Amino acid sequence: MVASLLEDLEKKATTDRHLADQLILFAALARGTTEYLIPRATEHVKANLWLVENVLGAKSELRGNLLRLEGIGFQKSKG
Repeated sequence: MVASLLEDLEKKATTDRHLADQLILFAALARGTTEYLIPRATEHVKANLWLVENVLGAKSELRGNLLRLEGIGFQKSKG
């Protein structure tokens, strides 16, 4: 556990490998652009990016370790 955290810190990531994929859904639902550095593109990251692109229509870009998401600006319906 400590070894993986040290690896993530060494890569100058702004989130660790476990949080990186969990933030994707929230960033996809938010309005505007979200950017953060991930330690690496895990299978969970890739799967969540596919999901938010194909289900929500959010746009994403992964360049190296920089993950950029353009959120859909989800708003709760009134009623």
